[in-house]
Amino acid sequence: MMYTQITLEERYTIARCRVARMSVAEIATITGRHRSTIYREIARSLCNDGRYRAFKAQRRTNGRRSRSRRNRHFGQKEWTIVERFLREKWSPEQISGRLAEEGILRISHETCGFRRKRTPIPKLCGHSVIGSEREPELMRCPH
Repeated sequence: MMYTQITLEERYTIARCRVARMSVAEIATITGRHRSTIYREIARSLCNDGRYRAFKAQRRTNGRRSRSRRNRHFGQKEWTIVERFLREKWSPEQISGRLAEEGILRISHETCGFRRKRTPIPKLCGHSVIGSEREPELMRCPH
């Protein structure tokens, strides 16, 4: 079964059940969620007065989602910069470090490495040179 995030309707159900002083196990049964999911939702979204309010819980959830790194994507301009360095045979660590040092872009070496897998690899005489121990100009083509 795939995980789905708690909906606003489920949050209102949780709030009504909390007002009715139902246990977390009962709320979990009603919503069809695991108790730990309900505990986590209540703990994350309690207001300062100790009450659970569905609309505030939804607002906090939306805030967490918008701040999530997962939702942060790089545009074509940023990828063009990274790909230029990849074509010049820079390592992902070098690219990440240089771009951060110059204040151009903050990107992890893992993200650069992911892009490296998707970027066409420069070839010499039809054979890949990336990953080779020898320098490209010293490689011989097996003709």
